[in-house]
Amino acid sequence: MTSEQRRWFVLAPIDRLMLGLIGISTVVFTYLACLQYHNFSTQTHEITYYSYAMEHTTWEHFMPLYFMKGSLVGGHPDFTFWLLMPLYWMIPSVEMLFFFQSLILSVSAWPLYLLLKSKTKDPLAAFLFSAAYLFFPPVVSQHLNQIHDDQFANIWLLFATYFFVLKDFRKFVVPLILICFTKEYFALTAAMFGIWGLVERRQWKWVLLPLVFGFTYFVVVSKFVMPWAGGNTVLRYASLDYLDAYGKTPHEIFSTMLANPSLVLRNTFSPQKLQYLFKVFGPVLLILPFLSPAIVLCLPNLGMNLVGTNSAFIVIPWHYSVFLGSAIFVAIACGLAAAIRGVKGVLGM
Repeated sequence: MTSEQRRWFVLAPIDRLMLGLIGISTVVFTYLACLQYHNFSTQTHEITYYSYAMEHTTWEHFMPLYFMKGSLVGGHPDFTFWLLMPLYWMIPSVEMLFFFQSLILSVSAWPLYLLLKSKTKDPLAAFLFSAAYLFFPPVVSQHLNQIHDDQFANIWLLFATYFFVLKDFRKFVVPLILICFTKEYFALTAAMFGIWGLVERRQWKWVLLPLVFGFTYFVVVSKFVMPWAGGNTVLRYASLDYLDAYGKTPHEIFSTMLANPSLVLRNTFSPQKLQYLFKVFGPVLLILPFLSPAIVLCLPNLGMNLVGTNSAFIVIPWHYSVFLGSAIFVAIACGLAAAIRGVKGVLGM
């Protein structure tokens, strides 16, 4: 083994501390999630939704729904969940799902830590920032929420950002695709990497691939794959019931938005939505995420939560903000180093 190869196996003390925090987070929150479940202190619809689908999958009935005919793929094509199926077949238990949910959420801090180390050259600052991410309310709350696909997307967004910042295109493409495979709606966030690349005036491959793949994936899956699979939300993008204050069909909704923008603004910035914004951005001093063009990664998820009429979208302990939480920390991580350099320049340091 060469000295260069050995270097990858030698971890600095601060790296071991970060890995230790990830391990502690996984163990503690798995225990708490199981304790909550065994004491009947959690909702169980989503837990049943996924565990039943994996338990009863056959060649004839792939990931079936427990309460009606159809497939889980017709609700949200959670392709990354397929990776868990062999493990679930070996250890068919809800506790195993809790473990992997906490593991993935905790490990997602590692690419953020690597990103901060590369940008700030300060391992301690990177550790403290990554620890703050692990305890950011939209993220930490999801250890004790039900099993859901959103919780499995953060790690791919953070790895995609890490390789995007390093300008390693080949490694960037893999987590970009996995973002889309986790949930079809997250393909719109994947597409935002193209806008980020455009703002930074990168080569066209950094702009076109995310934009073309992200939007194409979303259209193909929502228009063809989900209707083909069937399920309880097969008409999700035909009726858009979470925008029903504006109309019953996509045409009615967009017509209302164009003809009556004041209605959209009143709903988007209602007292409840402003309170939600403060809960999300308050812990990060409100302005920190806006110091970087990476803020564009927040737009699809944040926009739907604000414009949408489903009150569940703005409940922090539910899963609708966990992906947004990782995007917020990406934006802070990418803007913080520049802000620190700017302050030092002003102060002559």
